[in-house]
Amino acid sequence: MQSLGLVKYIAPDKSHGFLLEIHPEDLSNPSRVIRNSKGNIKFSPSRSHESTVGDILRFDIVSGESGNRRAKKLTNNFYGFVAESASGLVIIFSEIGNIEDDRRGEGLSGGSLVELKFHLSSTGLNIKTRILRNEDIPLDSLLSLALLSFQNAASLPNAFLTFFDQFIQFRDENFHEKLIREWLGVPVSERISSISAILKNCQRESPAEIFLKKQVIQHVPEEIIPLYAECQIESDELETWLLEKPECLLDYPRHIFEKVLNRLYSSEHFEKIIVGILRILSEEDDRAQFLLKLLSKKWLDFSPEQWLKAFLDAGKSLPPNFLEKLWKQNEPTAEQLIAGIPTKVFALITDSIPETKVSRMLWDKKWQIDFERQPVCIFDLEVRRGKIEELAWRFQCEEEDFHGADNIFKKGLPRLLQLLHDQPSIIFAGHNIREFDLPILRQHIDIRENLVLLDTLEIAAV
Repeated sequence: MQSLGLVKYIAPDKSHGFLLEIHPEDLSNPSRVIRNSKGNIKFSPSRSHESTVGDILRFDIVSGESGNRRAKKLTNNFYGFVAESASGLVIIFSEIGNIEDDRRGEGLSGGSLVELKFHLSSTGLNIKTRILRNEDIPLDSLLSLALLSFQNAASLPNAFLTFFDQFIQFRDENFHEKLIREWLGVPVSERISSISAILKNCQRESPAEIFLKKQVIQHVPEEIIPLYAECQIESDELETWLLEKPECLLDYPRHIFEKVLNRLYSSEHFEKIIVGILRILSEEDDRAQFLLKLLSKKWLDFSPEQWLKAFLDAGKSLPPNFLEKLWKQNEPTAEQLIAGIPTKVFALITDSIPETKVSRMLWDKKWQIDFERQPVCIFDLEVRRGKIEELAWRFQCEEEDFHGADNIFKKGLPRLLQLLHDQPSIIFAGHNIREFDLPILRQHIDIRENLVLLDTLEIAAV
């Protein structure tokens, strides 16, 4: 790449002159140092064009035997592309940087190639422009402008698309290869921003979109993931990456992290990907809660049997703290699902995997739910000195409790007898109920002989 210089001196006989080497950013706001410094690179003024003090030239530097530096291959021609020309403001991508000015809008239409000449005077930087035809610009300069249009695509995507259609699309393969190498040299984050903006603004299956997807986008996680998150590309590799290395998603901002997983919601590998990420997250990471909610949402579409299998599979890999949170998050729905699974089917599913803490916990829930669905009446009788002092029971979430002789004999015992009559399949449960409670009750009410009993004293003895 050629150097940039400001002409500081030209000998009266035009035999030689001196340049001060500068940087493009020096021209946007020339400092006093730039204006007052002397030239440090000798050059021979060109016979093809007359240079004056204040002109901006580009050149190659060569060093002589004595170490003195000289400028060769000088030119005062620079090239640019009119990216935008509206409302009196013109934006030009030039080889020395972007130019924004409201004084050159006349005669410069957007999408034009221009030749630029720069001169630094006491009042500022003066720029002369001349519109060019496509064939008037050197290929190296066209490549530079193609790179600039790509680097600026995040803010001016339509300017890039215009440049592509006019000056890139129909170039030969050799030009395209050089261009791709230039674009791939752009930092990844900047390149992704440009590609994303271009894809958002170009038509589907347009030449620009096809060129980017086939030639420019690198099929590696750091490029595919953010573009996939914004629904700008599809990827066959992404699921494989996340299954093998789920940590590759954790380096991205939260919005990209969430968008990728939301897009993968219908994938057959969705649960495995979520569990894989949870295994490497700390409990304090707030993304874990998002993942657990996403997993719970996915399971809402499952049948009871599918839900049970999914929860058991997750239990094989998830850390205990996450599994506990997952259960609490799903508990109301989970209990309904477990209740809907026949006990034999439940046993077949749980027996198909090695016994774990999770499977034991699910069995406890299943027995509890099934037990509560049975017509069990939990009964208790308090007797002191041969007299009934309290009569109480709980049946189907309703509790009855009677104290005092009048209340017990006039209300409690008749109501209990009616309950036993109305519920022929009732299970009468209590502690030592067979030997203690039942004989006393039968002294006062007529209890059928075939009443099903569940005596916890007998169970404890077993």
